Amino acid sequence: MMVKPRDRVISEGGAGIAVERIEGGFAAIVHNPINQTNTIHLSLDSGKTRNAIGGELQPSWFSLLMRKTGLIKSSDILSIKQMGKYLICGRSDGIFRSADGGKTWTKLVLPAIENYGFNLSVSGNVIYVIPNKGC
Repeated sequence: MMVKPRDRVISEGGAGIAVERIEGGFAAIVHNPINQTNTIHLSLDSGKTRNAIGGELQPSWFSLLMRKTGLIKSSDILSIKQMGKYLICGRSDGIFRSADGGKTWTKLVLPAIENYGFNLSVSGNVIYVIPNKGC
């Protein structure tokens, strides 16, 4: 799949965080400026249609309220990769895996360093994990 420079991956507004190629299309992380959260959008038809996935990865309204008051840190989605049949998501509070195209997610790893989050890289069946705020 080739995206031309003039093509937009997401046109609903917000800021793009990352776009990753997955089997059959792409996954994009988009920042929503209204509720200050990141969402995942999946396209399996070269961007003609996009579906928001990972709803259970979104913070609850209570978590958003606590974050606004400064009582807890963010749990933003920071990276998305594909490893075989799995989608792997790095979030500030851990790493999550989905075997069903993003409908359901299972937490794999708790962060060793509080609230750093993770950037991910995949090579074959190996996930490389890098703390978001440095090594």
